[in-house]
Amino acid sequence: FGNVSANLNFSNFDNDNLRVDGRVVLEDNCYYKFYKNFDATGNLIFNGNIINPELFIEGKYNAVTRDPFDDRTTRAVNVILKVTGQTLKPELHWEVLVDGSPRGGNPDQEAVSFIIFGKFTDELNADQRMNLVSNVGANVGTSFASQYLTNLMQSYLPFIVNTDINYNGTQEGNVAQNTDIRITAELGDATVRLGGQIFRDLSNTNIAIEYPLNKLLKIK
Repeated sequence: FGNVSANLNFSNFDNDNLRVDGRVVLEDNCYYKFYKNFDATGNLIFNGNIINPELFIEGKYNAVTRDPFDDRTTRAVNVILKVTGQTLKPELHWEVLVDGSPRGGNPDQEAVSFIIFGKFTDELNADQRMNLVSNVGANVGTSFASQYLTNLMQSYLPFIVNTDINYNGTQEGNVAQNTDIRITAELGDATVRLGGQIFRDLSNTNIAIEYPLNKLLKIK
């Protein structure tokens, strides 16, 4: 999220297919949200495919907390997330620094543990360890559930191309009301998106229909 600066060249000289070349740079106020807001820097490089640029993004979450083993001292913690590869198949790399030195253990687990609880895995009590598994499992589970729902719906409604399920546990209400469902379908040349917290209130539901201008104007 945030502002970007872009220098892109669009062309359709190659068999009338849209080609995009250039770079998009993340500005100083960009952030990436993974439980907490990470300050984001970097850029995206486009080499033809508009939906699959190369990613060179780094997110940083910085915090100063008290040492759980010594209340008289504090420690500076930096959680770094590097995203590389292409958009359709990104690679994530975590790094955790404490007072400038790498933290031992599994960086993925240590990073998520600190982001959620402000503590590392060896500092959690039994309940927090269970909650850590539940929180991580819930997010991974929604990804699997979204893919499963997509495959299930496609077997009956082949024009469904994607479904996303997200759970917002910070709001009041039951699980169904706090579940955000977004469905993308392709009907002919049109793309239809339906989504929102549809079990809470109709005002939380929105529909968007996109239709290519070249089809309306009858040009390639």
